[in-house]
Amino acid sequence: MRTSEQIKAEIEAHFGFFPPFFAPALESPQVMENLWRQTLSAYLNNPLAPFFKEKLNALLSRFCSVPYCMVCHSSALR
Repeated sequence: MRTSEQIKAEIEAHFGFFPPFFAPALESPQVMENLWRQTLSAYLNNPLAPFFKEKLNALLSRFCSVPYCMVCHSSALR
């Protein structure tokens, strides 16, 4: 099993930074691995067109009580 630091390094290599979204999972390598695999399969390696995914993200974020996710994502895109 990989350590949290190894998974963090893979995430940083992919994004160029470590998204705060993953920070709470750093204490548990199993949780970190699971969260990273879900991110890969559900968002990054998803066969949907990137533009469609962004539109869907913007639409669904309107119903989120905390806009943190959309603010962080928009900042990363900029």
